[in-house]
Amino acid sequence: MSDQQSFNEEMAFGPRRRATYACSYCNKTQDQVARLIAGPEGVIICDECIALFAKESVETLIDQQVRRGSFCGKDQTEVKRIMVSSSGVVICDECDDLCIEIIEEEQKTVARPKESQPGNSQPDSASPPDSR
Repeated sequence: MSDQQSFNEEMAFGPRRRATYACSYCNKTQDQVARLIAGPEGVIICDECIALFAKESVETLIDQQVRRGSFCGKDQTEVKRIMVSSSGVVICDECDDLCIEIIEEEQKTVARPKESQPGNSQPDSASPPDSR
């Protein structure tokens, strides 16, 4: 799409707005948390709820209704723990652990020095300069 076409569309339809996503558990938006992780069918969990759930030592399910994880679809009898949001969204301990892994891997990638990232070919300090 050309700049002119983009400009024309903006003038006709107004500026494009960035979609706002929120955690299905605490309702905090992407601007209020460090990370959101999306699951199937619009289920989203934030890094803060992931951390909170990881610290929980008791099952958060209060009623006796059998629930399925909103991320994985596993029955509550197939997992150790589940957490249910006020809106009925369910996450199990296994999906929470996976979300923690995703965040940790992302933090490792961000924390890597630029020299070690693929595509940055800076000369090694131990190698002699090219003598042509």
